[in-house]
Amino acid sequence: MMLLRHFLRSKEPSPTLGLAIGSRSIQLLALDQSPQGDTVTGYASQPLPPNCIVEGQIVKPEPVAECIAQLQQQAKTTSAYAAITIPHTLAITKTLTAPAHLNDDDMEAYVRLEADHYIPYPLDQVAIDFAVLDHCPNNQEQVNVLLAACAQTIIAQYINVLQRAQLQPSLIDIDTYANQQTLQQLPSGHATTHRTAAYVVLQTTSIALTIQLNGQLCYSREQSWPNTGRYSDDALSNTLVQQITHIVAVLLDAFYVSSHAQPIEHMLLAGDLPPCTATLMVALKQQLGITLELVNPFSMISCAPDVDSTLLQRYAPTWLLAYGLAIRRV
Repeated sequence: MMLLRHFLRSKEPSPTLGLAIGSRSIQLLALDQSPQGDTVTGYASQPLPPNCIVEGQIVKPEPVAECIAQLQQQAKTTSAYAAITIPHTLAITKTLTAPAHLNDDDMEAYVRLEADHYIPYPLDQVAIDFAVLDHCPNNQEQVNVLLAACAQTIIAQYINVLQRAQLQPSLIDIDTYANQQTLQQLPSGHATTHRTAAYVVLQTTSIALTIQLNGQLCYSREQSWPNTGRYSDDALSNTLVQQITHIVAVLLDAFYVSSHAQPIEHMLLAGDLPPCTATLMVALKQQLGITLELVNPFSMISCAPDVDSTLLQRYAPTWLLAYGLAIRRV
């Protein structure tokens, strides 16, 4: 699912950096894509000074841009383009229905007309995009369409810090939807043998549950959580483990109620995780009665000779968003 693709689209075939801009840190990932497979050519991560990004808005652009520039140097990349996301908390999304026969131009005109009913701002002040999802189950002449919108001022904040770091945006997505698409594109070597797969992604301000049936997205829901990022070096605090376990259990219960599906047997975990997750894994297994596994987007990807693959593999689950952005093509 690609959002905000109509707002910004790079016409250059230049390799795109995956740049995950969070409120506490930024990750940069450079990939060399070829028919023989993907290769990590560089990566770097660095914390941000406090209060540079507050509730998703960039209030101190200079240190954010400096951090991005330093990451480029550390990763030894010369790419001029980066794919980024904005926080889902700053976007408006709505699922609409539209006639299935519309071509791209007519669909865009239809969505913009419908958007006026759902967006509480003048349309000339927002960036609007859409993605056609699937046919309506009870009417094959209609399709479900995901509408996404974000204030132009927010988009401008993120473009500004990229340009200060001598980068141009090739793609702007929404973090939640970017992760959903990445989960559907994980390397085949990481695919679960279970018919139904559950993925839990810890994000900056929320926990997202994604359910895939036979490799296709069939359910997604998220819930906010007080993620302060105050992890200890050795283990998660008991309070934090209890918070995460409770939220995941609530999300799973909502899935069961809405779908009447059989209990999930296997779950994969990724996102804004601390280095040590053993305590959380044990708690989730005991509470939910399911087996767990950490997502590794690099399981089938090689690293260039001068890239520290050991360190990258150690923190692989935390690189889901940056990885997904690096493999995206507009």
